Amino acid sequence: MNLTLRSFYNNMNNKKLRKQGLIPGVLYGKDLDPICVVADKKELQEFYKNNRESNVADITLENKRYTVHIQDIQKHGVDNQIIHFDLHKVNKHDTISTHIPVVLVNKEELERQGLVVQQQVRDIEVKYQAHNNPKEIDVDISRLSHGEYITIGDLPSPQGVEILEDYNTIVASVNYPKTYIETPDE
Repeated sequence: MNLTLRSFYNNMNNKKLRKQGLIPGVLYGKDLDPICVVADKKELQEFYKNNRESNVADITLENKRYTVHIQDIQKHGVDNQIIHFDLHKVNKHDTISTHIPVVLVNKEELERQGLVVQQQVRDIEVKYQAHNNPKEIDVDISRLSHGEYITIGDLPSPQGVEILEDYNTIVASVNYPKTYIETPDE
């Protein structure tokens, strides 16, 4: 999905823009002066749902196409609606540092066996060239059993993606549920 933006003057009231169904943001990059932009609220929500912060996507501003990395999304503290966004213009050779999700594959299989899967790390910091654009790191945990765990060093790293986290950090562990035995008071 391509997001269409319009430029605007920064002296406009952001609350008024939001009441009109527009969300203010900024577009910037290495060879681009920062541009204040607005996006239609529904379009931006759909764009964000499909792309998130880790993705590279295309946008259009005044009939010109840009490839961007969603650098930051700010949300309202109460209703969790997007109130501002930052887009970083990139080219396919630019290096991006960001966080991407870690997805546990076959978690349900272990839970059907009565095991409890605890995921301590839900996303990891990575670095990659913009053209790689990894969406997530999937890790199959079906072979784990009671007392075993998987670390960041065990994660399959997509080609061209450098993981920037401590490789000894535990991502997920598997155990039997704890049971408590009540003892009568004496």
